[in-house]
Amino acid sequence: MSGVTLEDTNGLDRRSFLRLGGLTVAVAALVAACDNTEAGSLGRVGNAPPTTKLPDAVVNDVVLLRTASSLQHSILSVYNEVKDKPELLDPANRALIDQLVSDHQAHAQLFEQLTTKAGGTPWTCGNTRFDSALVQRAFVRITTATPATADAKEIPASDDKRRDILNLVHGMETILTAAYQQFVVMFNARELRAESLRVAIAGARRSALLALTINTVRPEGYISIAELTNSQVAVTTTTVTGQSSAATTTTAAGPAGGNAPTPIPVPTAIPATFGSTASYTIVVGAGDQNGTRLKVILDTPSLNSFEYEYLTPAC
Repeated sequence: MSGVTLEDTNGLDRRSFLRLGGLTVAVAALVAACDNTEAGSLGRVGNAPPTTKLPDAVVNDVVLLRTASSLQHSILSVYNEVKDKPELLDPANRALIDQLVSDHQAHAQLFEQLTTKAGGTPWTCGNTRFDSALVQRAFVRITTATPATADAKEIPASDDKRRDILNLVHGMETILTAAYQQFVVMFNARELRAESLRVAIAGARRSALLALTINTVRPEGYISIAELTNSQVAVTTTTVTGQSSAATTTTAAGPAGGNAPTPIPVPTAIPATFGSTASYTIVVGAGDQNGTRLKVILDTPSLNSFEYEYLTPAC
């Protein structure tokens, strides 16, 4: 640059030179980083910590068994939470719930023993994803008022907690039945397929029993008359004097005389599609300012809700 001044650079002032100098330093640093990078990897500029490789999420028999026992503990936690609270469970249904608890304890122990036999560590807690994303949302909406926000009024606790708890556990029994039926084709060991199918059959019976407990009208409690009518099947019904249909949904006005609450589907012992593994929808809680109740779609476990071997139960 001998003999050259700022005035000789066609309007390039001191600030522009400083900018150019800063760019030169940055480019030099980037080139140096790339020059020191091993072949086949990306260069890094600065002191960012290296990434940690996630464990391999292998779905094998042990993972399926751990997931199977986790679902048993999930539903056990709900039953144990409500069975001694008359505001959540009609004391007349206590003997039924005690029997269901006993069944689930036995099935949880079965899957835990099978996990050990398969060389894995048993899962003795509820299913992490199933509980946090689905069950707890429904349970809180049933039992606890939702505080008001800047955009919405307070939503009170359920207008019928006993009804909603029974609908919640019926939905859980239904989706657990679907899950164990789905596991039948996923297990590698033949004996595990048989055990999963046995538990699925027991789950279907529990689901049917709860449906008949919720829906006390006959024959509607056994099978949907509307579905039979749509299928053009001849049906004879008997009206019992003084008995209101459990299939009649709530139509009372919502909070402060607002819209009517979302209708609540009433279950039947025999579902429209036998042996379905599809999702199951429950509707619980009081209506919000628009009369909208909480709708929760229960799904069978998938890749994001399996209890993989690298996970550790915490309960």
